[in-house]
Amino acid sequence: MPMDGESNGIVDPHLLPGTLPATAAIAATVTNTSSGTSRPPVFELACGAAVMAAVARNSFTLLAVPISTELSLSMADIGAVQSALLTGYLVGQMPAGHWADKFGGLRTLMLGLLVWSLLGAATMVVPMMASPLVALLLLRGGLGLGQSVLMPAISATAAQNFSPAERGDKTSGIYSFYSLGTVLGLVATPFVAEIVGWTGCIGAVGVVGVAIALYGLTIIGDAAGSGDRSGDPRFGSSVVATTEEPKRALETTSLRNNTGILLLCCWTHFVIGFGFFTLQQWMPLFLNGYVADLKVLGLISSLPWMGTALVSAASGRLSLYLARERQWSALRIRKFMQTSSSMGIAACLLPLVVLPDPGAMLAVTCMCFAVSFQGMCYPGYHSYVQDTFSNEAGVVLALTNSWSIVAGVCGNLLCGMMAGDFPRVFGVVTCLYLVSAATFFFGASLPKEKVNTHNNKE
Repeated sequence: MPMDGESNGIVDPHLLPGTLPATAAIAATVTNTSSGTSRPPVFELACGAAVMAAVARNSFTLLAVPISTELSLSMADIGAVQSALLTGYLVGQMPAGHWADKFGGLRTLMLGLLVWSLLGAATMVVPMMASPLVALLLLRGGLGLGQSVLMPAISATAAQNFSPAERGDKTSGIYSFYSLGTVLGLVATPFVAEIVGWTGCIGAVGVVGVAIALYGLTIIGDAAGSGDRSGDPRFGSSVVATTEEPKRALETTSLRNNTGILLLCCWTHFVIGFGFFTLQQWMPLFLNGYVADLKVLGLISSLPWMGTALVSAASGRLSLYLARERQWSALRIRKFMQTSSSMGIAACLLPLVVLPDPGAMLAVTCMCFAVSFQGMCYPGYHSYVQDTFSNEAGVVLALTNSWSIVAGVCGNLLCGMMAGDFPRVFGVVTCLYLVSAATFFFGASLPKEKVNTHNNKE
């Protein structure tokens, strides 16, 4: 039974460039055949930035205890520092989305990597400052501002450089490297810090990030700006314009004419953020009730993120297979992936809701699988945004991610109010994911411009 985006077996060519050979689609991301100039390694640079973003976040979190001890900071001070990062991350979302759409997603991503890495490396001098707390608040807030480009820039990069058939695979691959960066940060940071101290560890992360950013900006040159292929109908453009001003006007009209889809995207990302931040922040505390040793706890806490990386990569390859071999429309793939992600998370958390004492083995297993299922939202929801708002993918993702961050704040406040009652916490998360699965499956549709384009072609 065909879903939206399909009609009598006909696949919308704007959503699935089935006539574009796989080898040609891949080669197109490497070489600009129209000019004969070499294109930058877009996917590899985006993956590198994703890894460094995760390591920069998690290294500081793991080192919070030695940092607070050396600088005589209270846990409330550390909480304020972490909140400063989240505040910067939220404030920078909309500007980051605009820059990604205007100047190119990859260039914006590399500039963001440079900024947050420089500020991360500057943390080395905090012990020498007269007011270490103020210095940390400013540096971590600035780091969050730099990292605010991450999701909007990745979304814009995928929309500008990869065909709809590739987007699920490429987007999943980039975010799988983010999950691997989380694992790397959780596992490697304690050992590096033991050798060079916490300042040396954070400084080293910053130096590596600066090196990657400078390399990326050097080889991008003018290619990233000229590499925006969103005007090419094979890459899912919802509007085509010959000049910049008409293009901007059409982009605004596109958003206004598809308010329902935009609201659905905000709601879906709100639920994703609520679940992500809740599980990320409270999972160690929940598992600490079953695992007392901190080293073992750190290792176990990294397992779900390794699972997320594997599921992200596998679901991305599956989306590519469904597009090219099974001839599924992009919309059908997005619905399948996002609904599976939401239903999978809800199913894995359900035993923790209904069982008063699930035991260590079941608790760890449920958490690992629940977090891992988040990997399917990348070829699902995230690629859906790139498909439906191709020319505004950065701005739209920035807007919806702002709601995701707000959801994370709400989730942490709610969990604090329910402290110790994890069945209730997981019950709220489960209900939200179930509702989100239904709304996305029945509500996701093509934007009006693409429906009209498809009907005109028929």
